[in-house]
Amino acid sequence: MTLEMAVPAAGARGRERHVLPVRAVRRAWDETPEETRRTLRRTLPAPLTTALLRLVDPHALHGHSDASALAEAFRRLGEDEVEALSGAMPFSLFWAVARLSQNLY
Repeated sequence: MTLEMAVPAAGARGRERHVLPVRAVRRAWDETPEETRRTLRRTLPAPLTTALLRLVDPHALHGHSDASALAEAFRRLGEDEVEALSGAMPFSLFWAVARLSQNLY
């Protein structure tokens, strides 16, 4: 084992980059009213909906692949879609997904 492998990166603080943003997404989803959740399930673009629902599933492992799938789906949205999404989603959920996408870029 080399020294680089033994010592975590300076900004890592012992957690992978996706852990805290995933918690923020899950917390924002939990705080979203059920009626709004149903509306989001119907209106969000399919890849984003699938990735978001996998990430907020209470029985899932919430691994890096789920976080990456959501980040990638968000990054593939066009500028108009992101603008529409910012108006459709509660701000805390939109911000958490955007932050996750930025963290895993």
